[in-house]
Amino acid sequence: MGNPLESLERQLEALVERVVPRLLGSRLSTPVIAGQLARTMDAGVRWDERGKGVAPDQYALTLHPDDVETLLSQAPQLRDELAHGLADAARANGYLLACEPEVTLAADPTLGRWDVRVVAWHRSHPLEFTKGMPNEARTEPGRVPA
Repeated sequence: MGNPLESLERQLEALVERVVPRLLGSRLSTPVIAGQLARTMDAGVRWDERGKGVAPDQYALTLHPDDVETLLSQAPQLRDELAHGLADAARANGYLLACEPEVTLAADPTLGRWDVRVVAWHRSHPLEFTKGMPNEARTEPGRVPA
């Protein structure tokens, strides 16, 4: 069986390819967006007392203001479709969810056109943001980082 993170990335890439407008598809890299979503979800998993992984339920995709405006005008359903797809991907990869995911598109004028930054957090802990981080920075349940 393959790497669980790779499986999550493939599933999210199919989602992003389906929901991001084709007009922008060549400018916004679907593998980059999917990879960031997958790594951010995976890095933000919290382990419950039974050892089950609970995925973040809040996601923000930050883009240049013009890109946010274009996406919202071309695909007003984008946030809902991404949220449903994230929930499906989380469950398909064995993660629990405390509640259904929500997706926000945020504008950041410091980002270049067509650049995307993804952050995620758990609604129950809004100040604990998670960016996609290298897997080696993660710890398993019960282990303390060096």
